Amino acid sequence: KDGKYYMYYCQPVEIFGASSDSPVGPWVPLLQPGKPVVKNFLVPNVITLDGQTFRDDDGKMYMFWGTWGIYPNHGCGVGLLNDDMKTFSKLAQIPNTIAKDFFEAPFMFKRNGLYYLTYSSGRCEDDTYRVQYAVSKDGPMGPFVYGKNNPILTTNGDGTVHGPGHQSVLQENKDFYLIYHRHNNPHSGGGYHRQVAADKLQFDKDGNIEKVIPSHERIGYLAKNSNPSADLARNSKVTASSHYSEDFKPEFAVDNNNGTLWKPKNNTTESWLSIDLGSLKPVKSVQTQFEYATWYYQYLIEYSPDGTTWSIFSDKRSNTTHGSPMIDVGNVKARFIRISILNTEYPGLNKAIWNVRVFSEDTYHPKSNVVAKKASPLTSIKPQGLLIDLDASDLKLGTALSRWENKGKLGGQFIAEEENTPAVELLDGRKAVILSNNANLIANVKPPESLLGNSSFSIAAWVYNDTIEDEEPIISWTDRGGVDLTNASLGFGSNKKFGAVAHWGWPDMAYKKLPIAKEWHHIALVFDGTMEKLYVDGVLDRQELKMLYIANLKNFILGTNGDHSSYFSGAISSLKIYDVALSEAEIVSQSKQTGETNIAIYLESSKLDYGPLLIWKNEGALKGNLVLKDIPPTVTDFNGKIAIVFKGQEQQVFQKRLESLMSNLGNKAYTSVAILVSDNFNDEKWHQVVTTYSAEQTSIYIDGKLSTSKMYQGLLKDDLKLKALNSVIIYNQKLNAAYRLGG
Repeated sequence: KDGKYYMYYCQPVEIFGASSDSPVGPWVPLLQPGKPVVKNFLVPNVITLDGQTFRDDDGKMYMFWGTWGIYPNHGCGVGLLNDDMKTFSKLAQIPNTIAKDFFEAPFMFKRNGLYYLTYSSGRCEDDTYRVQYAVSKDGPMGPFVYGKNNPILTTNGDGTVHGPGHQSVLQENKDFYLIYHRHNNPHSGGGYHRQVAADKLQFDKDGNIEKVIPSHERIGYLAKNSNPSADLARNSKVTASSHYSEDFKPEFAVDNNNGTLWKPKNNTTESWLSIDLGSLKPVKSVQTQFEYATWYYQYLIEYSPDGTTWSIFSDKRSNTTHGSPMIDVGNVKARFIRISILNTEYPGLNKAIWNVRVFSEDTYHPKSNVVAKKASPLTSIKPQGLLIDLDASDLKLGTALSRWENKGKLGGQFIAEEENTPAVELLDGRKAVILSNNANLIANVKPPESLLGNSSFSIAAWVYNDTIEDEEPIISWTDRGGVDLTNASLGFGSNKKFGAVAHWGWPDMAYKKLPIAKEWHHIALVFDGTMEKLYVDGVLDRQELKMLYIANLKNFILGTNGDHSSYFSGAISSLKIYDVALSEAEIVSQSKQTGETNIAIYLESSKLDYGPLLIWKNEGALKGNLVLKDIPPTVTDFNGKIAIVFKGQEQQVFQKRLESLMSNLGNKAYTSVAILVSDNFNDEKWHQVVTTYSAEQTSIYIDGKLSTSKMYQGLLKDDLKLKALNSVIIYNQKLNAAYRLGG
């Protein structure tokens, strides 16, 4: 307007403006810093966002705006701009009772004297997003009537056009084209990955917009083609290092279609694509459209006459310039062109390509002002494999765990907070670390940078949870909160949004089928840079397409999240973390590892409730319970320990139930370890009594010394005069004399 360019831009619920003598700047704010042209609710009941201008035939300028216009009495805002382009002479609301379902993205255009207000409805992140319109015969500010054939653009039947909206309209002579975005194929969650598309608008004789049948075809050039040379690579035969799935085949890189993408299977290794031009041809230019134009890729382009002998066409292995297309020029004759992608600026970025175009001419050089970036040290990061390997089977039973050694490649230890140290116990047949009363362990090593961004990772853990609360974080390694998609935490909670995985935002995951409480489960989470998969006991529970932006790494924390706002209230038998994506077969294999213990029977009294002992659960591998409810002994304090105290026939009932449980051992050798008080010793002291049994020999050790006395013959003997019992551990093998309790 009047030789100046005006740009309007948004932040949540505000629209700002700037002017310049050039469409590329520099820009000068229209108002003082921080003051918007359109504040929120400048028009009552219109939430401010998505400003768009419209110039009428008389030269007057209008602005339309609005978002979340679905509430009662809400709608779209419109204003007639003054000549200063920063104030309004007139304001109005177009109510959502006329612009029905109005949500956001108003855009006005004029055709044959009619004013068309297009807008978007539904949710931009899913298939409900759509385009509708209202029309006026009187002017840009209405009055309007709801258009016929609404909605004019929706998700198509097979879902390949998904969530189309946030449109504008481009006029070329007498033709009008709807420019809009739709979700990528296959669809990523949250609607974050969108692609621009265009389809021609058709009108009936009365000026009503016909329903748009969205296509995957081109609308063609609307101006002279600035690169008329033939694309030698178009639909050529291609081979590749790999491809992620049938949705990302190598041939998609040579179809000149930005709706199809070649993506290799692994985002942690180098990848390559080879194009067979069919015969020896002159090659002067190779244009590559990498998946993202805003990050640089480091790559090498080679050529060959026969597919065997290769020479360098362009060496961009140290490239730090981003853009699309990346244009490389030379002057060679070749039948084969091979592109090898070595690194990406953003960690974990897939080494993917929309299109590769090969030309025998190098006359096409679009103007670009892209400045090379400083080389990122992250491009040289390589995955290490198994980073964290914690296994409770190596820990000593009955001890407080102050440090848990990491046997993974990062080394170090997980250290407990002094005021709340977890215990090592046998739980339902597995040796485990019990995280109760907000106990947690923090690693003294930080996660490597190979876990940043969109990098692959895998977590596999054997966990047990008595009561599954809302959020129960097993392991986390980032700060909590901040920008969406930047967090990393695996949990065993019931929350319907983030009970399983917390990334902070839409990519959070809940369990589709919540694992059963009071059972051991193998829970695994695998992310390969494209798909995140959650497994329970080796079975896929949920999978989602997504891209992550993991940031703000902090030391691994076991049993809580980054801000200690919630805690895991269960037990952990083992935990493994990798900076690579494990295969499904590897997850299934780990889920079948039983974690066998040689402890068949484990009866321990410290967590029993005081009073009559009706049932004593066996936490050993044989499982089962001692049912004592007919003549129950009593749980009480005895000589400084929580113990089972026996009177009268209570001992005999206990012995019978224990003998019945031990019968499942068969005739195998075994070792029993009991902490008890017995009148057989003629004192009131606690004693450790170890009995080793085999078909050849039975030996008894009292307080670590081999006993030759006849005063104690065994836990099941009739002459036992048991007074109090603290614990009984029975191993399914005969242990040697050097054994010490808890090994």
